[in-house]
Amino acid sequence: MPRPLPPPVIPHARVFPPPRARETRPAPAAPPASPRPPRRSGRAWGTLRIVLGAYLAAVLLRACVFDAYRIPSASMEQTLQPGDFVFVSKLGYGARVPEATRLPFSRRVLQNPVFPGARLPGLGDPERGEVVVFHYPPEAGPVSEKTPYVKRLIGLPGERVQIESKRVIVEAETLAYPATGRQFWIVTLRDGASLPPDTLAAIGFSGRMDRISEHERLAEGTTEVAERFRALAAVERVVPLVRQPGDGNAGFPPGLDYSLDDWGPLRVPFRGWTIPLDATTWREYRETLFRHEPAEVTRVAGGFEVDGRPADTYTFQQDYYFVLGDHRDDSADSRTWGFVPASHLIGRAVLVYFSRDPQTGALRWDRFFHGVR
Repeated sequence: MPRPLPPPVIPHARVFPPPRARETRPAPAAPPASPRPPRRSGRAWGTLRIVLGAYLAAVLLRACVFDAYRIPSASMEQTLQPGDFVFVSKLGYGARVPEATRLPFSRRVLQNPVFPGARLPGLGDPERGEVVVFHYPPEAGPVSEKTPYVKRLIGLPGERVQIESKRVIVEAETLAYPATGRQFWIVTLRDGASLPPDTLAAIGFSGRMDRISEHERLAEGTTEVAERFRALAAVERVVPLVRQPGDGNAGFPPGLDYSLDDWGPLRVPFRGWTIPLDATTWREYRETLFRHEPAEVTRVAGGFEVDGRPADTYTFQQDYYFVLGDHRDDSADSRTWGFVPASHLIGRAVLVYFSRDPQTGALRWDRFFHGVR
């Protein structure tokens, strides 16, 4: 019987560890790219945006908040003097949308199609005694292109205004002359007396003085200056210069014998006021109707017409104001060219921010940042 074979010998199996994962090292970072200089076109556009933004902001501030004006004449002395530069606030009366806009650095004028002449809401109504800036009413053309004027507001819409021997009377109340307002005075000297330059300098007199006669001088100054003249031993009396009828015709209303020192009485028109159309009202309000009212009022044979239709009354469409210069003897104002329509008001003068003597060029430091009252 054959012998069984021995079992096969299985060699010892070697155990190998699992292969290690290969370590990956990050690739070295690329060197940072050098910054590229900004394009010139982008820099120019940024500068242009800043300039345009500043320009638009200035336009909006000037149109809606405040504006600056230079005083060219002596009609408001001493309150405002030639060479004063004033800030005018538009917030009180409300800014007015101009009918046209002048392009910068150009003479071209563009008409405004959006609410031309409309007035934005203001903080209040004009008040008596305020120094107001407005567009000169008799001047032709769009309101926003008319010359700016500055005067003191005296008569409000609906009030009756009268001037008697230089005394301004509104609704039976005599108004005080502005303390800073100049006028002409007749200074009468005692026999043998004179007013040498050192005497005038001692009382602070800097106005105009003319010789009328041996004993009379015509002096220009405020009420305070007149009181200083009265205190001089050489002076017998000081009285205001009052023009006689026919001397210095007022000019408004045309055809009426009013003078600069004796004017009226006349009522200031107001919106909604209906007047009869007759010979009297025609003389008093004809110029106002022609210049500032939207309807066409004409006088025809046998009566009047409004927009071509017969009428015996007329109703005013806006408010008006009566203004005077603080230097009443050297001012063209409502006595000479009429009422100021509400549509012509710009704002209230509030501050003198700069002042230069127009004759000598010297800066008047004492008037810098001087409030207007």
